[in-house]
Amino acid sequence: MARGFFIGIFVMIVVGILAVITIGQSIWQGVSKYIIQTPDQVNTIAYSIADFDLPAGYSPDYAVEFLGFSLVAYKPDDDHSHIMLLQAPTGVHINQQELEQQLDTGRQSSESTRMTTIRSEQRTVRGEDATLVLSEGQSGDGTSIRQYSMMFEGNQGTALLLVTEPVSRWEWDAVDAFIASIH
Repeated sequence: MARGFFIGIFVMIVVGILAVITIGQSIWQGVSKYIIQTPDQVNTIAYSIADFDLPAGYSPDYAVEFLGFSLVAYKPDDDHSHIMLLQAPTGVHINQQELEQQLDTGRQSSESTRMTTIRSEQRTVRGEDATLVLSEGQSGDGTSIRQYSMMFEGNQGTALLLVTEPVSRWEWDAVDAFIASIH
């Protein structure tokens, strides 16, 4: 019962944060007190989740810390790519399949992006098994995009990694190198 409650809260926070980001400037200003955009602070929060080597071309975008949850985002110079790391507090255990279903439900109701899961692969992150889920779709402007997500144990709880890039920019070697750098 408690596990389901925490999963529900975690999913609501993830969907809520994504909704706030996409709604617009007026709501953005209302929650701006929780948004951190200083690169050093974004990196500090990111490395509280896990240490990693940021892929070339990416720079800190923003971070949010709220109710023990941490979210960080990185972006390159294009408008279609991003890396997000989300960490739930210690003791909150998340089921990746349930979270993916909730995120897929949220994506399907979105007019801007439609994603379809195409396969899953096993990886090792921080010495433990992790399932990488690969999805493809199109952004609102018709750009073909690829996304991977993966849950792993972060420094202070369960973490979700979400990386989205245009298919034209996608490189498997870069994906593998980034995942291998997480420690």
